[in-house]
Amino acid sequence: MITLPNGKPVDLDMLETAMEDSDLAHRYFLNLVSGEVVFFSDYLGLSEEDERLLEEIDGSNDFISLLHRACLNKSDLGFRGLPERLYLFQHLV
Repeated sequence: MITLPNGKPVDLDMLETAMEDSDLAHRYFLNLVSGEVVFFSDYLGLSEEDERLLEEIDGSNDFISLLHRACLNKSDLGFRGLPERLYLFQHLV
């Protein structure tokens, strides 16, 4: 089990799903406080609650974006947030 510095467990199943997902219409965010992985899909659209949560995520340091493999091949996307992802994996693994 991987835990955050505050002792909360990370949702490893969703973290693995996020890192393996190659669909660019899917977005994943890791909550660095709760360990929860939040998922959004452009195919499903956004509910009012989803829009509120995305605004919260955008204005918070408690979430980091989990870009998947498809993004790592695109230099403009693959390195955005890289320091945070490296920090995350150095401290969680």
